[in-house]
Amino acid sequence: MADDSQLVPLTFPVDDRNAFINAVCMPSFSGQRSSILTQLPLPDTVVDLWRLVAGNDVCRIVSLGSDKSESETKNCYWPRKEGQRLTLGPLTVCLMSVMALGQHIKRYCLTLQCQGKKPREVELLHYSDWSGETPGSVQDFVQLVDIVSSSRQQQGKTGVPVLLQCSNGTTKSALFHAICDVIGRMMSDRVIDVYMAVRKMHIVRPECVATEVQYRYIYLAVQEYKKKSEIYNNI
Repeated sequence: MADDSQLVPLTFPVDDRNAFINAVCMPSFSGQRSSILTQLPLPDTVVDLWRLVAGNDVCRIVSLGSDKSESETKNCYWPRKEGQRLTLGPLTVCLMSVMALGQHIKRYCLTLQCQGKKPREVELLHYSDWSGETPGSVQDFVQLVDIVSSSRQQQGKTGVPVLLQCSNGTTKSALFHAICDVIGRMMSDRVIDVYMAVRKMHIVRPECVATEVQYRYIYLAVQEYKKKSEIYNNI
């Protein structure tokens, strides 16, 4: 169970809907509210997912899964065709454009409009090569981490969290957060401390990074990121 203090309430009101969703806030090494971890929505909770986005000023969603999973591909909660709209009570989601950033990464540029307000941009990054305990290609996965980490650095200390999603809200999302957090501290303080990053996550949600395989993968991904950064710095 999650630490109650880290549960994320749904502050955007919609009639006859719950005030909570399966979502927790994960702090970063700097103490900021850097990520919200949640599960992929069911057909009847899609509106709650977008309430979560609206109520927390989320401008970036990272959806982690596999194109091989029928349940993940069947239940799509955002428009897939440019110009298409998805209306959920007082919320409207529209797809403006889509771009492939690699073999397994797509960027969906969306707008979210709350009734009576101007639409705002929301970026959704969909990673589709994760059917097992860890991602398929470490190079592709590190590319996704780099995209998110670079965007965070450009935004600075805004306090706006990134929404991380996977089928159960923990297994994949938590691993992604852990890797981003370790890399963030490495780039900021020149310190690599996987143990402390995971331990802080366990306080919030004990089932995060629950296997040795995932723990080792953090080191692998950080090593790949470091190697990639050194190559670019030498160009």
